[in-house]
Amino acid sequence: MSDFAAVIKSLVGQVFVVSVDGLRRQVFEGDRIFAGEQITTANGGSVTLELANGETVSLGANSSWQAGNAQAQEIADSANQSGSSELEQALAAGLDPTTDLEPTAAGPGSAGGAGGAGGGHSAVMLTETAQRVDPTIGFQTAGPGTPGFNLIEDNEPALFTDSTLPATPNAPDNTAPVVTISIDPITGDDLLNSAELGAATVVVTGTVGGEAKVGDSITLNVGGTLFTGSVVDLGNGVLGFSIPVSAANLGAASAISATISSVDEAGNVGTAVDERPYTVDVTAPIITVDVPAVSNDTTPTITGTTDAPVGSVVTLTITQGNTVITVSTPVLAGGTYTVDVPQALAEGPYTVGAQVTDPAGNTGNATDSGAIDITAPAITVDAPAVSNDTTPTITGTTDAPVGSTVTLTITQGNTVITVNTPVLAGGTYTVDVPQALAEGPYTVGAQVTDPAGNTGNATDSGAIDITAPAITVDAPAVSNDTTPTITGTTDAPVGSTVTLTITQGNTVITVNTPVLAGGTYTVDVPQALAEGPYTVGAQVTDPAGNTGSATDSGAIDTTAPAITVDAPAVSNDTTPTITGTTDAPVGSTVTLTITQGNTVITVSTPVLAGGTYTVDVPQALAEGPYTVGAQVTDPAGNTGNATDSGAIDLTAPAITVDAPAVSNDTTPTITGTTDAPVGSTVTLTITQGTTVLTTTATVVAGGTYSADVPAALAEGAYSVGAQVTDLAGNTGNATDSGAIDTTAPAITVAAPAVSNDTTPTITGTTDAPVGSTVTLTITQGNTVITVNTPVLAGGTYTVDVPQALAEGPYTVGAQVTDPAGNTGNATDSGAIDTTPPAITVDAPSVNNDTTPTITGTTDAPVGSVVTLTITQGNTVITVITPVLAGGTYTVDVPQALAEGPYTVGAQVTDPAGNTGSATDSGAIDTTAPAITVDAPAVSNDTTPTITGTTDAPVGSVVTLTITQGNTVITVTTPVLAGGTYTVDVPQALGEGP
Repeated sequence: MSDFAAVIKSLVGQVFVVSVDGLRRQVFEGDRIFAGEQITTANGGSVTLELANGETVSLGANSSWQAGNAQAQEIADSANQSGSSELEQALAAGLDPTTDLEPTAAGPGSAGGAGGAGGGHSAVMLTETAQRVDPTIGFQTAGPGTPGFNLIEDNEPALFTDSTLPATPNAPDNTAPVVTISIDPITGDDLLNSAELGAATVVVTGTVGGEAKVGDSITLNVGGTLFTGSVVDLGNGVLGFSIPVSAANLGAASAISATISSVDEAGNVGTAVDERPYTVDVTAPIITVDVPAVSNDTTPTITGTTDAPVGSVVTLTITQGNTVITVSTPVLAGGTYTVDVPQALAEGPYTVGAQVTDPAGNTGNATDSGAIDITAPAITVDAPAVSNDTTPTITGTTDAPVGSTVTLTITQGNTVITVNTPVLAGGTYTVDVPQALAEGPYTVGAQVTDPAGNTGNATDSGAIDITAPAITVDAPAVSNDTTPTITGTTDAPVGSTVTLTITQGNTVITVNTPVLAGGTYTVDVPQALAEGPYTVGAQVTDPAGNTGSATDSGAIDTTAPAITVDAPAVSNDTTPTITGTTDAPVGSTVTLTITQGNTVITVSTPVLAGGTYTVDVPQALAEGPYTVGAQVTDPAGNTGNATDSGAIDLTAPAITVDAPAVSNDTTPTITGTTDAPVGSTVTLTITQGTTVLTTTATVVAGGTYSADVPAALAEGAYSVGAQVTDLAGNTGNATDSGAIDTTAPAITVAAPAVSNDTTPTITGTTDAPVGSTVTLTITQGNTVITVNTPVLAGGTYTVDVPQALAEGPYTVGAQVTDPAGNTGNATDSGAIDTTPPAITVDAPSVNNDTTPTITGTTDAPVGSVVTLTITQGNTVITVITPVLAGGTYTVDVPQALAEGPYTVGAQVTDPAGNTGSATDSGAIDTTAPAITVDAPAVSNDTTPTITGTTDAPVGSVVTLTITQGNTVITVTTPVLAGGTYTVDVPQALGEGP
């Protein structure tokens, strides 16, 4: 049976309770909270709860509190004193107490509404008579104002009505019957297995007590599906129930609740609820069994896993032919089991079946099979008897299954190498020794284990011989013999064959020759080689198959060495450097013979790395041509020759340079002439102060050149140096000077900033010479006016715009050019303004401020003065205020106005002298509006209607403040047509003034 745990002492806003069944209801003052229910406050809500021990619990907005069983037990006895609390329990549990009762005066289907659910009055108001009648909806509650009902106050020691108070005459029976209900264990153990759920229904039983009686309604709730029945007599003074419930519904849920509803003769309803959890287990336990696939253990260990509880018995049945062995073993912690077959099995296959039953009676099964094998596998191993392969291939055969691992152990001295390899299809295996063996003998052991664990072994031996025979080969380094003799030595046995391979380009010649006594060999190349390098490879193989090799190279040379000589075509060096190239060997001697007229000079120089040579003529030559002869001899005695010629030139080229005397071009063009050859480069150096610029120009046909200065020069003088070098290295020079003048004449222009003169006078100054022409361009929109005026003595000028301008802004551009062509410019702007400024004025239409604030706007410039004239009867007040940023102004009337209308005039003058005006009117009203308020003197409406009248304008807001004790409620409502207003108190008031 559910018990209440607390009573709502007071609340503000909305407060809700969620029952243990998940039903949500709104609660009010005096409502009770039952054990297990959760109370929550909404936004702006709060609640104070009073517990059985007199303590209070207060919750603020957006808070929650869970009613516990301990608190419920403390107030359980008091709870049984109030029938209305049991009814509230029934309503919270979803009971409709009007189900089988005849309709009330409120009409069919009326369930009492919020009055019954909230612990307040249960009355039906008939609109036809407005008469209050007693409720006939099947229950009664004692609300505030009912005889015998006491409000719970903070200073009262008990939560509920004192049963010792004198009874009120003719008081109705509001006490609900107290009942209890208890569900028996489902299927006797609260555990449903697959067999029990295989039936269509399961009978759920239980007992009831208290004031329950035969025929009371029982409702079972299984996962939201309801099953109903009635209380029956179970004998021996015990009442209870027995209700078939769908097995499918029970299987889909994990708890069942039972509700008893008992109605006494006065129509009071008593309810109680019990809930019983249970377990559904229809799943057979999972079990696995693991038998060794093959084993040489005749009593193999059988293992497995299961989710059956620890201690459950697993029964194993081992079958081999006609032999059947049964053994049991317990489930261990972790859900595993393990057991040895209790008697020896024969060699061959066998099967194992495993079975386990869980506490619910569900049985799980699993099977596996294995085999006993106690015969070792056969194996052979074969290592090469002798090999020069240091990682020889080991092969063999075995009857172990394909995929079995053969372990080979190769032993050589202290070296032991182990390698694994799988058995291949056909029962063979092959593997290379994984690391190089040393030269010498070794042994191999092979081992294989079959799946049952039986091991077979075999051994073999071999030897490694990896020493190649030594050999040398000797070809002449260079020779003019086209069939040179090749010789060499070797430690291969006498009579072994040496194979020589002579390679020259695409030509490959092979010749064999025997090893002679003493380990030598010799042979001539059997066909003539061409001129050039060649290589020789020698190879000999010993009886073990090891091959020794050697190489050498030589060259055939029958050609004289190539040589070139290079004398400078023209040079101003009288001992010029002679260079050249040759393919004669480095260090060969080149002999040079220089001839100029009757002068003959001889000099020698060595060939350098890279085949070059270089030497200076050892004595000075005269200006003019000369010849050079070069000769070199290679080591074979072949001689190569070459000749060249050159000239000595000691005369510098002539050159001129021309810079503009004066220019406003900051990168002036420099020109000049020279007798240096066409294509020669002229280097120009332009110097201005610390600035030095360098540029080049090319001599063109006719002996001229031209180049622009590559960077802008500053204003002032500069110099130019020109230099050209001829082919012989002789240099000619020339210089010139010029000046840069880039300063434009200074000029100013002044147009009136604003003027109502449509042909304003434009003036200005300039440092251009007197008589220079100033050109003025006046632009206004699409209108462009041009006028010229001379510079006057003193550097001034003045001119009127020759045609009328329109109202609005305009610009003026002034330009003057000095004799050097430099142009000075200046601009200014002005405006024609013939329109007075716009202005508005705003006085409050009505105001109780006797010095009201006057505001307005204007397009007059910020800082302009607005003059305000306030007139009320014979009173005239003048005040000035500046125009603010944004074109606004504001000022308070400087002295108090009387109640009544007044006018305001505003005036502002712009900088051009144009004046704008505006007027407005307002009124001073200092009399408060009349208002009345009418609240019902007494009313049973907890949200009474408040009305009243006022002479305030329609739409004015009336603010009502309703105060009851510590409760203060504020509500607003508009004034209606006719000067009335009406509004309901927005939240329920308590009983009292």
